[in-house]
Amino acid sequence: MRTACKWLWMIMLTALLVLLTGYLMLSLYYADGFSYGTWINGIYCTGKSASEVNVLLMKKNTYDGLKVTAADGSVYQISPSEINLRADYTQTLQTYMDQQNPFAWGVNLFIGRQHTVLPVVTYDRDQLDGIISGWSLFALQDNKRDVTIVHGKNGYELQDTTENVPVKSKVTEAVQNALMSLNTELQLQTDSDCYKNLEKTDLMQSIMKTADKLQKLQDFDVIYVFGDEQTEVSASVVSGWIVTEQQMKQAQAEEVSGNKPGSGWFLAAGKEIRFPSDARSENGFATDAEGNLLVSESAMYADLQKICEPYNTVGKTRNFSATSGRMVNISGGTYGNAIDLPGEFVYLKNALIAHKKERHTPEFSKQARATGSNDIGNTYIEIDMGEQRLYYYEESRLVITMPVVTGNIKKHRSTPEGVYYIYSKARDRVLRGQGYASFVHYWMAVYKGVGIHDASWRDEFGGEIYEAGGSHGCINGPEKQIRRLYQMVQIGTPVVLFD
Repeated sequence: MRTACKWLWMIMLTALLVLLTGYLMLSLYYADGFSYGTWINGIYCTGKSASEVNVLLMKKNTYDGLKVTAADGSVYQISPSEINLRADYTQTLQTYMDQQNPFAWGVNLFIGRQHTVLPVVTYDRDQLDGIISGWSLFALQDNKRDVTIVHGKNGYELQDTTENVPVKSKVTEAVQNALMSLNTELQLQTDSDCYKNLEKTDLMQSIMKTADKLQKLQDFDVIYVFGDEQTEVSASVVSGWIVTEQQMKQAQAEEVSGNKPGSGWFLAAGKEIRFPSDARSENGFATDAEGNLLVSESAMYADLQKICEPYNTVGKTRNFSATSGRMVNISGGTYGNAIDLPGEFVYLKNALIAHKKERHTPEFSKQARATGSNDIGNTYIEIDMGEQRLYYYEESRLVITMPVVTGNIKKHRSTPEGVYYIYSKARDRVLRGQGYASFVHYWMAVYKGVGIHDASWRDEFGGEIYEAGGSHGCINGPEKQIRRLYQMVQIGTPVVLFD
């Protein structure tokens, strides 16, 4: 029994010695490498040396450089090659390895080791400083910064370069810190130390007050609606009405004239006045004695005319695509739109005073079927006097075509060219003129005594009849087709006449 126990103890002791020897041998192995179960920055490092792990980390963690975004939205890029930037993990890895206990590797069998190390970053500071100094962010020196009023697409605006002034030393420091941490992005506006505000002089403060007046005066946005088209009148337009210092003499010399609406009149603080004898100049702009900016009514009226001109179409030359395929220029006629300019001028002045922001359809003294620049629309009568044919389009669809006879050229009774409209209709009437009285079943008046009607006294239509045997100026057509046209056409329908 004793012998058996003795052998058992010897076996256990031998096994213990073997395990201890194996443990010590592994400890000696881990003395030159990372201990069992060591993970660094997501890489398994067991048994590897610091230089070996450094190679793996360098491959995994590539750095493409730093993107710097300034408060004004400008973006600057720093690439590693520009500043000879290097990021090496060897030193921090070796420091970590030196701190590990190689004989404690067994503990890692149960708990493992997750660790994060940062590289040692080096770069050429002179190169970096040169790059930062070249940024447009620092193009304007502090002693050149100012407060000014500029004119652009949004009218008069304040340009203040004394606010959010970048501090080069602080910006450089922020960039350096970001590079040392291998950050890929840096937002300068998040660091309050990177910017400062310069102290404003009395003149700067005065300019800011003038800019505030301009902004309030330009707080206006009316959109004129002309059918499917529109024109916006906002700050950019209003700014052209504000009297500047250079315009004071000219404005003072303006005389009130019934032929020139707005001439000699100005708006100041919402009131209509003559140019004040005690007008002053305030930072490049004319004001009254109370410091109110002056608005030229004559400049306002001139812009209103420009806005409305394309849509005042009575008698206007139009480009018309004829059925024959020709593009013809047609001028004259009674059809079209006529905007009530005096009424619109009153509206515009009141809207400016009230700082209106709205869509506005102007009032018309005469209104066509459509209010846009293409006021003829898609339903109209086309009379091609060269071809002696009439076409009637309804919603862009050709529904009637017929030969016609127009005014007698030889006797100087040509049918007038232009864009007119059907202004009346009548049945069974007698057309009377010097030396004639003609009964017609269907009469559609176009212009004065000129109209479209049937002509029972004619056996033929079209061709060259009109040259010597044409009408007194009317448009004659076959009764059957004229009847159909009469039944379909409405008063107000455009009639396009051309040769």
